Amino acid sequence: MSLQEGLRVAIDVSSEKHCVMMGHSARPEKKLEVDHSDEGFEKLFAGIEEFRQGEEPVWVLIEGAGGWFRPLDELIQRRVGYHLVSINNRKMARFRELFPGGGRQDG
Repeated sequence: MSLQEGLRVAIDVSSEKHCVMMGHSARPEKKLEVDHSDEGFEKLFAGIEEFRQGEEPVWVLIEGAGGWFRPLDELIQRRVGYHLVSINNRKMARFRELFPGGGRQDG
């Protein structure tokens, strides 16, 4: 199973509100803004399930620093059919410092 299959959900995490984009292709098809609260998390999962097609896998790419993603990542991992991919911006920035240059371009 790969990211090519299923619903893609990208979450930019902050201390108060989270920006969520989702879709079945590289282009986001739906955008949500949810609060960092139980009600916000309920709104997030309701929005995902409304947009999800049947039992397709859900790939959640989450970006956040300072630990604000912690309650949310645990909730995501508990859900059946959800796969969590965590992106650490600090590590990515350090990697780019150590290995400068353009990204790989396949054909």
